[in-house]
Amino acid sequence: MTDTLGDGIHLSAPELIALKPRCNALSLPMHSPAASSLAGANRSRFRGRGVDFVETRNYLPGDDIRNMDWRLTARTGKPHTKIIQEERERPVLVVVDASPSLYFGTRTRLKSVAAGQLAAAVAWAAVRRGDRIGAFLFTSDDHRELRPAGGRRGAMRVIQGLVEWLNPETAHQGHEPLSVSLERVRHAVRPGSLVLIISDFFNLDEQCHRHLSRLRQHNDVIGCQVMDPAEESLPAGRFPISDGENSAMLDTHLEQPRRQNQQARILGDRLKGLSFVGLTERFASDLEVFIAAFGTEFWMLRANEAPPGDSERPSDTDVARARVLNDRDQALYEAVRTARSHVP
Repeated sequence: MTDTLGDGIHLSAPELIALKPRCNALSLPMHSPAASSLAGANRSRFRGRGVDFVETRNYLPGDDIRNMDWRLTARTGKPHTKIIQEERERPVLVVVDASPSLYFGTRTRLKSVAAGQLAAAVAWAAVRRGDRIGAFLFTSDDHRELRPAGGRRGAMRVIQGLVEWLNPETAHQGHEPLSVSLERVRHAVRPGSLVLIISDFFNLDEQCHRHLSRLRQHNDVIGCQVMDPAEESLPAGRFPISDGENSAMLDTHLEQPRRQNQQARILGDRLKGLSFVGLTERFASDLEVFIAAFGTEFWMLRANEAPPGDSERPSDTDVARARVLNDRDQALYEAVRTARSHVP
C-alpha cells in the first residue's frame, strides 16, 4: 500500500473500500486465550465443540461423550476422549491518534492519510478473519469510540469514522496529553482484545508507558508509528515556517551531523603538532604573519566577498544552537584564540 488512491491530503470512503482486496495477504497476529463466547478464527483453550483436534487422553468422569475416541478405545480397551480447541472471535480495536502533528507530509501523502489507510487495512483483515472491528479515535482535546462490530458493517463504521475524523480542515489544536487518551483506551477496551495503536508517538512519556503496560496485561497491543522521512532527516537549508499566526526561519544546516564539528574532525588531536593556525576573524593579519613566518606569498581574492550588510545575520537563537551542536569546534576555536592571543 505504498501508492495513494486519493489526493494524499483527504481520506475518502471509496479510497478505503478499494483497499479490501489488497488486504488478503495481511494477517493479524494470533493471541492468548480469549474470553469471548462468540465463534471466530482465534483459538482458545475453552474445551467444547470446535474444529481443531489437539490430543487424546484417558476418559475422565464428566468428559463429553460426543468427544470419545472410539477407535483408540476399541484398540486399547480403555476409554479415551479427544481434546478439541475451539475457535473464538475477538474484538480488534484500532486506536488512531489524530493530533495536529499527524497532518504533515512531504512526499505522496500526509501522515494522517497513511494512518487512515493502515487502519482501514486492519479493519478489512479483521473482517476476513471473522473478528469484530472497532475504533478509538482521538485528537488533542476530543475522542470518539466506535464499539467493535462484526462483518462488513463493522468495517464500514470504522471507515466512515476515519473519513470524518482525519480531516485536515477540521483538525483540532488542543493540548491534551497522549497519556490521557491512552488511559481512556485502557478503560474502554475489553480484555482479550487486539489493540493496534497508530500514532507518531511524539508525546510518549512515562505515563504513556504505564498505561500501555497495564493495557498489555489483558490484551495484545501493537504500536504502529507513522513518520515522514523529513522528520527523521531534515533537508539542509533555510525554510520559512508558520503556524498560521507566527512565522520564523528554520535553518536545518545546524541539524546535519556531517556539518557539525567539521574542524575538530579534520584536525583531531593534531592541534599541538601544527606550526601555525589562523582565525577567520583575523584573516588579513594572520595571513601576513603566515607569509612572514614561512616566506610564502599569497594573493587575496575578494571577488567572492559579500558587500557589507548584504548577508543576513543569524539570530541569537541560531548562534546559541550552533555552539551547542558544534561544541568540539567551539573548544578548538577557544584553544586557538588562547594560543594566538600573544600575536598583535
